[in-house]
Amino acid sequence: ETNKAKKDYKRYLSYISDLEALSKKGYDHSREINAARDKCTELKEKYDTAEKNYSYYKERVFPSQVKAAEAKVKQTEIELGQLRKGGVFKIAKAKSVYDEVFGKLQTVQRLLAAARNDLEKTVIRAPSSGIAIHYEAYREGSKRKPREGDRVIQNQPLLYLPDISAMIVKTQVREIDLHKLVNGQKCKVQVDAYPASVLEGQVAFIGALAAENFKLGRGEKYFELTIALKDKDERLRPGMTARVSILSDSIDKQLTIPVQAVFQVAGNKFCYKFLDNRFKKVEITTGRQNEDLAVVLSGLNAGDQVSLIKPDMD
Repeated sequence: ETNKAKKDYKRYLSYISDLEALSKKGYDHSREINAARDKCTELKEKYDTAEKNYSYYKERVFPSQVKAAEAKVKQTEIELGQLRKGGVFKIAKAKSVYDEVFGKLQTVQRLLAAARNDLEKTVIRAPSSGIAIHYEAYREGSKRKPREGDRVIQNQPLLYLPDISAMIVKTQVREIDLHKLVNGQKCKVQVDAYPASVLEGQVAFIGALAAENFKLGRGEKYFELTIALKDKDERLRPGMTARVSILSDSIDKQLTIPVQAVFQVAGNKFCYKFLDNRFKKVEITTGRQNEDLAVVLSGLNAGDQVSLIKPDMD
């Protein structure tokens, strides 16, 4: 504003000078000169006012504005410093919270992985295709398969997948017949499901621990016996009932009678021979025997008829 007033004032001074020069040459411009002088006076006052305002602003207003601006800058710098410090604290706090939450997340992830691993272990997967069989073990004094409610012991087998390509027969042998058996001894096996089929086998294992059988009330002792089948029959299945015949010895051309016909009293053996339309008690001497037949060394002849039960002698 001051520059504009100064410029207008100088322009009118130049204009008055031009009019006065023309007046000296004989041109009458007195009215215009007077108007220009008035305008020049007005502009001079306006210029002086603007100059005073500029000086006042420069000496009074501007310094105060500078000081106010500097104070505001300082205040802003202080606030910025505080904000930075607060930001660093908030960032550190957020970082601490993040680390804590991340640590908990990793812990939960590890627990989840362990739980999934434990869950995976609850599923029993067969290593190969086949038939799953319950594992028999001694429980409550007897050998049997596991049942619901049984106590679980670590590493206790519950199931197994038998190799049906090589079948075996598990049976028992009486203690009194144990001396007749040796490993590798040949035998014949008949399966109840296929009675017409006779399979070849051999003794594979004779148990070392006796077990008592109270089914007949006498508590007779038995030993576990395992028979390995030589023949392969795809019809066979685990758990089938089989009958095993083991030939421990052979006797040719000997007189034999059923073991049911041999009776014993005070160490003496006898039988009831049918003679003269009645049964007569005859003392006999026996040799080797099996579960079905006994060899008669003396007391009977071939063709004699004997009773399988004790007859009425009256």
